[in-house]
Amino acid sequence: MSVKVVDYVMNKINSAEQDIRGKKDQWESFYKLYRNYREHLAGEGEANVGLPLAFEWVEVARARLFKEFCGRKPYLRVKGREPMDDIPANRIQVYQNWQYEQARYKQLMYKIITQVLIYGTGICKYYWKHETGNRLQHVPIFPDYPAAGTIPMVQKVPVYDNIAFDSIDLFDFWVDPEGIDIDDASWCADRVRRTIDYLEDKQKEGIYKNIRAVKNDLSKDSSSSESDPYKMVKDIEVEKHLADYGGLMKPIELHTLYEDDRIITIANGKHIIRDIKNIYGKKPFRAAKIISTEHEFYGIGLVEAGASLARLMEDIVNNGLENLNYSVNQERIVDETRIPEDSELESKPGNIIHVLGDVNTALKWVDVPDLSPSVILFFNLILEISKGGTGITDYIKGQGKGSDTATEAQLMTTQSALRIDTHIEVMGDTFVGPLAGDVHELNKYFVTDERFIKVTGVGDNPYKMVKVTPDVFGASVDFIWEHEGREMNQMVQVQQLTQVLALAQQTPALWLVAPMIFGKILEQYGYHENEEIMQAISAAKEMAKVMMMGQAMQLGLGGGQGGGGLPNAQRYAEGQSNTNQSMQKKTTPQRGSVTQERK
Repeated sequence: MSVKVVDYVMNKINSAEQDIRGKKDQWESFYKLYRNYREHLAGEGEANVGLPLAFEWVEVARARLFKEFCGRKPYLRVKGREPMDDIPANRIQVYQNWQYEQARYKQLMYKIITQVLIYGTGICKYYWKHETGNRLQHVPIFPDYPAAGTIPMVQKVPVYDNIAFDSIDLFDFWVDPEGIDIDDASWCADRVRRTIDYLEDKQKEGIYKNIRAVKNDLSKDSSSSESDPYKMVKDIEVEKHLADYGGLMKPIELHTLYEDDRIITIANGKHIIRDIKNIYGKKPFRAAKIISTEHEFYGIGLVEAGASLARLMEDIVNNGLENLNYSVNQERIVDETRIPEDSELESKPGNIIHVLGDVNTALKWVDVPDLSPSVILFFNLILEISKGGTGITDYIKGQGKGSDTATEAQLMTTQSALRIDTHIEVMGDTFVGPLAGDVHELNKYFVTDERFIKVTGVGDNPYKMVKVTPDVFGASVDFIWEHEGREMNQMVQVQQLTQVLALAQQTPALWLVAPMIFGKILEQYGYHENEEIMQAISAAKEMAKVMMMGQAMQLGLGGGQGGGGLPNAQRYAEGQSNTNQSMQKKTTPQRGSVTQERK
């Protein structure tokens, strides 16, 4: 039975490996182009200069995509599908964005975006991570008698209990060749390398089994499984760097097959160390792409889009340099009977060449025409074509032509940004949004008790503890990733809020609203997490309330019983305050409801 399971897993992986072997060759060439790798050193008289074109394409696009997806918080918004779902949606939004911070979401996105731009596809693995560690704890001497005091003791306690993300190397990932996306594929598989100590620790935690057989097999044959010849970066030869006790310190290859209902892990292609039900109910991967190909799983990156032209431009430059070298250091035709053997024919300042008879017949220079103008013209032509292929134009790089008019520059900038914006939309809709839904499903399964998290920049209190209970994950919600033309929308919202703020400042009855509007403007710029600013806004609200009370007394609302007038004026001010708070709830249902609920 075990042999059949091993064959079942390894046959699937081997068949997928054969299917993408050509792609791995391409990916390796794209990586070398990105890293400006040279296959050989230049020989005498040769030029072997690499151009950082692919590096530039990736850098420019990565900066734009990373800013859009990770440039501000929250990373994603959650909206309820029904009115009753709004409050749970706000709790989910706060909690899941906090989870992203703990799981280093920004580092994940940087790696995924880089993979997408170089190879065309980025693979993310998500899962629930539970780690324990030894920590110094103060333990009661007698648990039944707390008054007896405590003693310090090192205990194993939970140190991490949250979601986790991994960026998977494409060379260590396989997918059903018939699948066009993760959900459509019948299976996925990945490969990792671990030491025997790691496997033994995981066996104690109940994750793996049969590690003794793996260890015994290592003692018989210390060589690990055959390395992949198509792997871009070869494994470290551990035996040359570490003391190798019977091969036990060598990395062990673990191939894990994921199906919607089953997870199987094979060690070194021989031993089943895990064969369990898939508690996730789905394959725990997401694939990111910006350019999809019809009926194919893997996409197209910017390096692939311009690779052939980049190599052509390198050839043009190197040929031009060689031409320049030969045109400056010309070859010579020598009559050996007219020039003594001891004559120095090197080209150097002050050199004397001795000849017998007429110099014009004894020595002749080979005329090599200077092709630099043609080389430059041809290079610029190919460069312009490459910009059309990759979409990384001068305007995207902030290098517009000085001769363009303001209208032309604006039009070109808009057109250039359109392709990048499309990449952002595609990656957001096919990767960022679905990944948020996957994390939500993990929370449904693993968050089984009340949790308290500390968040900043919420309401009047910059530091607040928020309680999350399992029942909130039962709400029907949608996940909205943070783009939607964010920068443009931000400026439009700021202009609209500024107009409303000016109206509120001119109308005494709306004075109390002015600090709230100002707070929303600061929020657009990301300053709402600043403690000093939030305290100042809170103080401005109180001052506005006092001013409204004074206005009420001037309007004659302060008669009241026994004179003085304060009760009626206070009721007027509080009435205006309640009205304004209702207005705020209607105009800002998302953040307003979060603030009120957290209080």
